[in-house]
Amino acid sequence: MSTADLDVAVPPQRAPHEHEMRLVAVSYDDGLATNEFVCTTCGTTWFS
Repeated sequence: MSTADLDVAVPPQRAPHEHEMRLVAVSYDDGLATNEFVCTTCGTTWFS
């Protein structure tokens, strides 16, 4: 295996998986609630 092969390999934490949502924060902006979630598997965060 060459180092070039490593560059294109998918890191384990980015492998396809079912996101395990965990609510980490709720903020209020002009009276609207924004929920921040994080995936406990890969660390991806998103807002709703």
